[in-house]
Amino acid sequence: AVEELQALYIELNSYVTNYFENLDVQEEINNKLDDMVEQGTLQEIISDYLNSKAVFGFDTVQDMQEATNLIDGSYARTLGFYEKNDGGSALYKIREITNDDVVDNMFIIEMEDNSLIAELIIENNIVNINKLGGKGDETTDNHDIILGALNYIYEHTSESSTVNNIDSSYILEFNKGIYLNGSLISFNEYIDNLIIKGNGAYITSNGFKFGTKIGYNVEIDELNFYNVNKCYEFDYIDRNYQTLLFKNSTFRECENIFIINRRSCMTKFENCKSKAAIIFGT
Repeated sequence: AVEELQALYIELNSYVTNYFENLDVQEEINNKLDDMVEQGTLQEIISDYLNSKAVFGFDTVQDMQEATNLIDGSYARTLGFYEKNDGGSALYKIREITNDDVVDNMFIIEMEDNSLIAELIIENNIVNINKLGGKGDETTDNHDIILGALNYIYEHTSESSTVNNIDSSYILEFNKGIYLNGSLISFNEYIDNLIIKGNGAYITSNGFKFGTKIGYNVEIDELNFYNVNKCYEFDYIDRNYQTLLFKNSTFRECENIFIINRRSCMTKFENCKSKAAIIFGT
C-alpha cells in the first residue's frame, strides 16, 4: 500500500509540474479576453474605469476641458495651464455647475460638457497667479488675474476669523518672471495677515493701491518692480500696531516706490534695494 501511495504521489507531482511548465498563460488570457469581448463584459469594465471618480492627468487646462472621461466627482491634475511645465500645474475637482457658480476661467473653468465645471483646489492657502492663467512673459496683461486673486483671498477670509483666532492667512504667490500689469490694481477690502510672495518675480508698468480697509500684518517678500511710477500706495486708517513689512525686494527704474498716506502703521524694510522716493503722509 505504501508503494502504491508513493507511486501515485510521484505521478501527481509530475502532472502538476508539467502542467504549469507547459501551460501557455498568455494564450489562456487571450482566450478569456476574447470571451469577455463577445459577452460585452470587457467594454463595461473599461467604461466604468474611464467614467470614474479617479484622478486623471492632463497636459494642459484645454486638454482637461475637452476630456470626455470625467464625471461629477472626478479629479483632474494638469501639468501646466497653457502648456506642460509652464508653472500652472494644478488640481481640480470636477462637479456639476450650480446657479451660484461664476465661470471666470481662473477658479471656475467650464468644461466642454456645459453641465460640468472644473473647480480649482487651493492647496495650503496658496493662491498662485500662474495656476490662474497668469504669465510672466512681460507682454501678457495680468491685471484681472492679480485682482481676481486678491478678491478670492478677501472672500475666504474675514475680520471675524482673526477675532476668533482662526488662522486665515493666505499667500498670493508669483512664479519667477516679469508680469505686465496693464493698469493700477486698486483694492480696498479687508484682509488680515496677507502675504505676497514674489519668488523673485518682477511687476512692470503699474503697481498696487491698497485702501483704508487693509488689515493688520501685510508682508511682501521677493516681489520686485521694474519701470513703475508708483509701486505701492497705502491709504491707512488709524490702527495701532498695524505692520507693513517689505523684504528682499528690488526696484529698478521706478519712482515713488511707496506712498503711505498715514503714519499710524509700522513700516519696515528688510534687504530692499531702491534709488527712488519713499513718501509718507501726515
